[in-house]
Amino acid sequence: MISKFMQNKKAISEYISWVLLILIVVTIAVIVATFVQRFSEKSVSNIQTSVSVEECNFVSVSVPGLCQKPLSLYINITNNNLITITELKFRLVYLNNSTDNQRKIITIIPGDTKELELLTQEIIKKLDIIPVFQKENKRIICEEQKYSTETIEIC
Repeated sequence: MISKFMQNKKAISEYISWVLLILIVVTIAVIVATFVQRFSEKSVSNIQTSVSVEECNFVSVSVPGLCQKPLSLYINITNNNLITITELKFRLVYLNNSTDNQRKIITIIPGDTKELELLTQEIIKKLDIIPVFQKENKRIICEEQKYSTETIEIC
């Protein structure tokens, strides 16, 4: 009778090991699938919309006022064209040649000027400002219409 019980116990442990193995495989598959899904969603959201140069010809900015302090950059920026700007991308190059990319969600209607302050890590030696606008729920980045300068005064 005892030997029969021991045989059943061994058979049960084999089933338990198979169930545990399947649970581990399913858990790993769910984790990998979740990671791949989130990664692909981020990748898709980061894809920049490419547009013809014609659409970006109606976007331009000028910077009538620009100065910096060691940890801040002060910008007066004007929308000079026909399309409302909904975002600005900033590329900063510091004195030690390190770079920083920042983005400001801001609405600048044509002809309007806005004052901005960007937090920086140190003194900036080069600045690019790239206008972005929305068209049919897509972000359109006008890299060719960027404002660029290597002369930034100290406030």
